[in-house]
Amino acid sequence: MFKKGEAQRDLVDVNELVREMIVLLRSEATRYSISIRTELAEDLPKVMADRVQLQQVFMNLMLNGIDAMKETTATRETEGSELTIKSEPATVNC
Repeated sequence: MFKKGEAQRDLVDVNELVREMIVLLRSEATRYSISIRTELAEDLPKVMADRVQLQQVFMNLMLNGIDAMKETTATRETEGSELTIKSEPATVNC
């Protein structure tokens, strides 16, 4: 997904990107009995970002979470683990 050249910065819906990455990674999570739960804030403002780079960041974070839970889920005899993905507006401290 890496591309050379200038970053293409556009207004991006973060929640939409999160949902897209979940679709791509759900089978990987299911393979290890890991469920994915979301807590996505409604009316989250769009951010100015390079969509492809942001997709890479979200995919890496989600895969890292799945990888970290693989071992613990495999050794448990009970239900699998749960990966929770949450979005919320930034808070500004003055």
